[in-house]
Amino acid sequence: MDYADFRHLTFESKPNGVLLVTINRPEVLNAANARLHWEFTQIWPTVDADPKTRVVVVTGAGKAFFGRRRPRAGRGHGGQSGRA
Repeated sequence: MDYADFRHLTFESKPNGVLLVTINRPEVLNAANARLHWEFTQIWPTVDADPKTRVVVVTGAGKAFFGRRRPRAGRGHGGQSGRA
């Protein structure tokens, strides 16, 4: 897999072998979906195969690093959003 194959993660090479990985779903506060979960399973073998990368820094686009997906009603969570 190549870095260009990812939809919800962007990549920026920095000096000294640093790779900046940005979760790029700011419209939903970077909340995970099935594709993003899958991309996170694929990123580590891809990075491992990159001889220029020594360390990865993960960040989030927009105002949230990583949002929690709201549970759906009827899925064992009571449909509560966690807000008072």
